[in-house]
Amino acid sequence: MVASLPDNPADGIRYEQIGHAVLLTIDRPRAGNSIDLPTAAVFAEAIARIRSNPDIRGVVITGRGRAHFLFRR
Repeated sequence: MVASLPDNPADGIRYEQIGHAVLLTIDRPRAGNSIDLPTAAVFAEAIARIRSNPDIRGVVITGRGRAHFLFRR
């Protein structure tokens, strides 16, 4: 069984329940999957939802796309 929150691309977090596991995907590839304050709030809501569900046994956190980092000295 797969259950997910209504997708809102502006949220930056995708939540998918697959059996007893949840897949949380940070979906902000244009921002390098960085977490700003609105995304952090949605992430916190997802964690609260997971904690309140005794059927969840595991969580996988991943990101969509590829992040490229530039390090300058």
